[in-house]
Order: sequence, then C-alpha cells, then structure tokens
Amino acid sequence: MRSLFATHLQRQAVFDVVEGQAIDVGRNAICRRFLDHPVHAEWLLMHDSDATWHPEAVERLISRNLPMVSAVIFQRGLPPRPTAGQFYGRGVAGEYNYDFGKTI
Repeated sequence: MRSLFATHLQRQAVFDVVEGQAIDVGRNAICRRFLDHPVHAEWLLMHDSDATWHPEAVERLISRNLPMVSAVIFQRGLPPRPTAGQFYGRGVAGEYNYDFGKTI
C-alpha cells in the first residue's frame, strides 16, 4: 500500500499498523488513532496485509464522494467467493452460515 501511494497516487498519507490483536480490537484502535491524530485526515483506509489492490482502486473509491465506501474482497481460489456475506444462521454443528450471493 505504501508503494501504491508513493508511485501512483498523488496524495499525502499517514500510515499506521496494528498487529497481533483480534481484528475488531485492531480496527477499533485504528479508528481511535485516526480520530485523535493531529493531521485530521479526510479519509481512513483500512487494508489487510494479505490483500492486493488495483492501482486505481483507491482513487475510484474516493471518487464516489460518499461518506463511506468499501471494496468487495474475494478469496483466492476457484470459484472466487467474496469474504463477506449476509449471515443467515448457524448449522446443526454450530457452523456459521452466510449467503455470499448477498454481499453486504
């Protein structure tokens, strides 16, 4: 992501990394740091270390001019499946079931 900002995007960026925590705890920490940061940036971008981006993806998200946008991230493999879907219940073995045809 740093190289994307350095080579393709003409924007100033502040980078922060949270490691070794549960995803929700880490994301909450990033949000708090974003809100408390003296730069008062206009946007917050969260990026997982195992995700790759098209060089124009960030600008395309920003160009939507909406208060919140998100990309749909797909798992590697065939068939491609989004990593988020609509929760519809738990199975008899306790597994969580999602409808990946209804991304949220």
